[in-house]
Parts: sequence; structure tokens; C-alpha cells
Amino acid sequence: MDFQDFKLKYQKKEVLEGLNEAPKTPLVSVLVQTYQHVDYIKECLDSILMQKTNFEFEIILGEDTSDDGTREICLNYAKQHPNKTRLFLHYRENDIHIGGSPTGRFILISNLISARGNYIALCEGDDY
Repeated sequence: MDFQDFKLKYQKKEVLEGLNEAPKTPLVSVLVQTYQHVDYIKECLDSILMQKTNFEFEIILGEDTSDDGTREICLNYAKQHPNKTRLFLHYRENDIHIGGSPTGRFILISNLISARGNYIALCEGDDY
């Protein structure tokens, strides 16, 4: 299944990408999936942003309509760090359910497809 077929099947509401100035050809894409991580997301993003590298990287930040303040924090970071952060605003309507429970698979697949880097690093929104 290609990404267009995937979106036709699972995307009920269009994912919005925020404006950014992230590198077009980074070496590494750091994928961050987050939902209800208000107590952790700042530390997660700060830990990525403070990395000293001699190569370009981007943060692919997928946020899933948190109602605990996580989305607002992500919007702030994207605004403060447009040269590193590509923010994708997702919606719970797009969640893929397994066994009746919502999962983060839609965001993960969307983040993977959006990544521009030659290498992928995963960092969940409550990791750092």
C-alpha cells in the first residue's frame, strides 16, 4: 500500500504541517510522536535540540490533538525553532484502532513518510 492509499483508507481529517525553515536535505530525521505528554515534551525536545552535531538534522514532530497543553508546547517549539522543527498537527479521528483501542500508528507512518533524512531516529514524546 502506498502512502496515498494509506491516507485514503485512514485519514479522516487532513494533517496540517506548520511553516518551517528546516533543512531540505538533513542527514538525520528525529521522529517524535506525542499525545498527552505535557510533563515530558519540553525535556524531550530540549534534549534533541541541545545535541552537538556536524551535520544537519530535522525534528519531525507529530502531535495528536492533546488536550493537556502538549499541543501548545509543540506549537511554541515549532515557532521558536523553525530551522529544526517540522510540526505536523494530527487529529484523533485518524487514529488506527487495534483491538478497539487507538494507537499512534497513523502518526508514526505519517512521520516516517515525511522524513527527509538519510537516517531515522525515534524519540517518543515522553522520552529524552
